[in-house]
Amino acid sequence: MLAPACEKLATAGPEVAARARLVQGDLRYFELSELFDLAIVAVKTFAYLITRRDQQRALAAVAAHLKPGACS
Repeated sequence: MLAPACEKLATAGPEVAARARLVQGDLRYFELSELFDLAIVAVKTFAYLITRRDQQRALAAVAAHLKPGACS
């Protein structure tokens, strides 16, 4: 899934590409060691998590990376 995103960033130009960071990993268990103001799970990503447990794990991982009072 990263290959199409890399291609789009390359065509978007260096200014856009400089503001983006693509990370490959498991949405259920990731650790980025930083907090964010906003979390967006793109397109059908969440639909690939077919069990409730996996969905809850993913939401917990995302929530753990949000600053207090942030949006998701």
